[in-house]
Amino acid sequence: MKKLITNPSKIILNKNDENVFLQKCFLNYIDKRILDKINYSIFSKTEFELNSEIKTFNEDEVIYSEILKDLFPVLNVLNKVNWNYKTWNFFLGFWLRNFVSIVRNRINLVKPLLNSDINFEEQIKIGKNASLLSNDLRDFTWKAGTVEWNEKLFSRILYILQTKNFDNDASFLNSKINILETKETIFNKTFYNLKISLIKFFERLVCSKNKYLFYNTYIQNKFMLFRIISKLGDIPFIYSFLFFNNKIVKEKININLRKKIKTNLESNDLNLKILKSLLVELLPIIYLEGFEQQRKLSINSHLPKKIKKIFISQAYPDNSFKFWLADQINNGAKIAHGQHGAGYNIYKSFFGYNQELKYSEKFFTWGWKDNNRKTISIGNYLINKNNKKPKSLRNEKKILLVLPAVNIFKRDSNIFYADSLSEDILTFQKFIDHLNPNLLNYTSVRNHPAIARRELDFLKFINIDNKVKILNTNNSFDKSVINQGITIFNYISTEFFKLISLNLPCMLLLNKNIFNLLVTDKSRDDFNKLSNIGIFHTSGESLAMKVNKISNNIDNWWSNEESIKIRNEFCNKYSDPNFNMKLFINHLNKL
Repeated sequence: MKKLITNPSKIILNKNDENVFLQKCFLNYIDKRILDKINYSIFSKTEFELNSEIKTFNEDEVIYSEILKDLFPVLNVLNKVNWNYKTWNFFLGFWLRNFVSIVRNRINLVKPLLNSDINFEEQIKIGKNASLLSNDLRDFTWKAGTVEWNEKLFSRILYILQTKNFDNDASFLNSKINILETKETIFNKTFYNLKISLIKFFERLVCSKNKYLFYNTYIQNKFMLFRIISKLGDIPFIYSFLFFNNKIVKEKININLRKKIKTNLESNDLNLKILKSLLVELLPIIYLEGFEQQRKLSINSHLPKKIKKIFISQAYPDNSFKFWLADQINNGAKIAHGQHGAGYNIYKSFFGYNQELKYSEKFFTWGWKDNNRKTISIGNYLINKNNKKPKSLRNEKKILLVLPAVNIFKRDSNIFYADSLSEDILTFQKFIDHLNPNLLNYTSVRNHPAIARRELDFLKFINIDNKVKILNTNNSFDKSVINQGITIFNYISTEFFKLISLNLPCMLLLNKNIFNLLVTDKSRDDFNKLSNIGIFHTSGESLAMKVNKISNNIDNWWSNEESIKIRNEFCNKYSDPNFNMKLFINHLNKL
């Protein structure tokens, strides 16, 4: 019997039965020793094809826009607000766009199973009442990367495809049992209100005439940030607090409320009908049941009732600030947005930038320019030159390897190469295998901070000598690099751009296929120039040979005339270390 396996814990060890996995990438969850003992096959033989992915990306964008146009008036009524389309595009956009991409991806994976001889009876049973509800965007994104949640989503889609039953009642009831509201203790509630009251008192006392609000700016030099605010004629004030950001209302599901959404989202297209049906089940609680209470937290918070101009570099989390910002956008506040990570102006499609442009009046970049009036290059304000470590603290021979977070399932709206992990592993392993054994005593490994929110650890896939030290990801990245001779990344990292801008030796190793497929022609040329001086590599052997060669004279290699010239040209485009504060202030004044 051929049996569909969507959860590695349910593998059939009987050789007479065949385990069928949807994609090759599923094998990454299974121990190789088990794979050698079982009978298995891969259902989808489809290779990654960029043009097809770009087409899907564009289709997702159209579907997202159409759904939002239908959905936002309904949510206005249910949530008793009168937000316009632009406001909802900001507030709901990142979740809804990710939802569309994720669900369409899963539909495309399982739909061909209907005409196969593969047994998926267990999935049908699970899918009858699977609970897929999440509380907010962060919760949804985390679940979208887990085996358990994806097993339920695959099963739910298969159930609907097989039965044509779009009724949500069983799933709603399951969610009602499993997703419960969380009540705060009186002490926590009182302590929170006390802190908010104190902050609000001082904010109202000193900032009543401020025209600007800076929140999650990513400007690491706080003295410089205070200078900027002062030069704008305002009194500097800190608005971003962890206790405020992390306070999320958790309500139980309201079935009657959700059923009112469904009537507005019918469709004749089967795939679109599945998508819209699942939207009613998957819409995070904070957008509906928790909406009123979370918005009250923002209204009663230390944030001003009304402000004219706002600068942010990140506003994705579904916390009280996002509710406050939505109200401000709806009231006509001008938003200036800053680049907040790597990927901008590098990848062929980057949803974050497209989305942020929609609700901002100005978009400030780390160096690159775009052909629109909104985008202004001001340099990388994420860099704090005061934190640059003196050479005396560095040990030239020390090597730090910075590893990526692993994604097996598509978790967002950007183009996703599902089978890239095996290629990444092979590329990195070749680097380790060809590294001079004498350097292993000086080598450390550090995982991506997001490893805590992933099921898979890149470290588990590579063979590393026990001489290599594994660093704790709880320590700050700055502390990790304080005495390193060179830091090596194997993904396009914000920290790579910081280090190269701070003139600290670093290198980059990327999967050749990912690099050639996903980056633009222009950025590929710029990265290839880094390759000419040995900073960028798409071959593990090439990187190892370079590290072996320069390990005794890293500073001489890093500081030669050609290297300095090419690095400066690269930084001017992608991470200019010279933050232009005057230009930044001038454009904020023009908002």
